[in-house]
Amino acid sequence: MLQLTAIAKGTARAVSTKYGDRLVLDAIGEDGNEYTVWRPGHDNQLPKVANGERITLGVDSKGKCHLLETLVDRVVHPGSHLMRPAQETAAPEYSAHNGRSAEIADYVERLGKLYRYCYTQAKETLAGEPALLDDHRAVATTLFIQAVRHFDL
Repeated sequence: MLQLTAIAKGTARAVSTKYGDRLVLDAIGEDGNEYTVWRPGHDNQLPKVANGERITLGVDSKGKCHLLETLVDRVVHPGSHLMRPAQETAAPEYSAHNGRSAEIADYVERLGKLYRYCYTQAKETLAGEPALLDDHRAVATTLFIQAVRHFDL
């Protein structure tokens, strides 16, 4: 899945289709392309996206767009240039993904196993070398990122 940053172009609008009521949000990616996110009519995440808000989209191999993250969802690390409003300190609700919590958990678990494998490979590769723990982590992270990119995970 390709992950990209986009800017919301307007707010979510309701559309009636032969599959029922749907919510639609248009966005412009940093690459200049336009993307459209379709969600069920009862979705509670898409209506929260404000016009002009920076969002993270995922585009699958079929070209279908998924809302991955909004500014409200983002966990900001100390010292980051984004400051999270004080009233929004709770962790994001994964139930907002309309029953996809199990799918998300499975995906994260598989990524964790892939990272563990990459870390093991990094340790074996650097065995006998005067390497620090940070070296193992850096090599493992590089292997992980390259595997995710190469295999479109």
